[in-house]
Amino acid sequence: MKPAAARRWVRLYPRRWRERYGDELAAILEDLHPTRRPALDLLAGALDARLHPSLPNGGDPVNDIPPHARILSRLALAVLILPTAFLASVSANGFGNGAVHPAVGRFFALPGVEQATVLGPFVALALLAFATARLSVRIEGGALVSTMRLRATALQAVLLGAAALMAVAFVGYWITERF
Repeated sequence: MKPAAARRWVRLYPRRWRERYGDELAAILEDLHPTRRPALDLLAGALDARLHPSLPNGGDPVNDIPPHARILSRLALAVLILPTAFLASVSANGFGNGAVHPAVGRFFALPGVEQATVLGPFVALALLAFATARLSVRIEGGALVSTMRLRATALQAVLLGAAALMAVAFVGYWITERF
């Protein structure tokens, strides 16, 4: 393959990937004869490199999620399934006494299900806080300085909002039931 063509193929990859591997890939491509198989492999590799950056800050910094944050976010999503189902059932049948279909009411009255439903949004908020918060502590001029940044993807932001709204709904429900 001609050097100019090899450089064009290398440009399909993300900038940070090219900085690390670009020269090596270009040298390999110059030794290849252009056929469909290498072309498809290069396209698939470039797409994979853009969708799954493995270098630190290898792609869009917002989408560069550490593994622990991915796991915590998925757990938060799973924890929100019961509260979402409950609120969907209530909103479909109207609010107030008898708002929940009897079969649904029996399910949510099972031991542990009601507690998991009510505590779900609060657990999700805690999981998402650990997934999105970046805390740093340092000593400057003899004083302890701490900073906290929240860095969330669009999905994490939506989950945070949903969990917060559900938490408010359940607290409001608890207050109206108790007082």
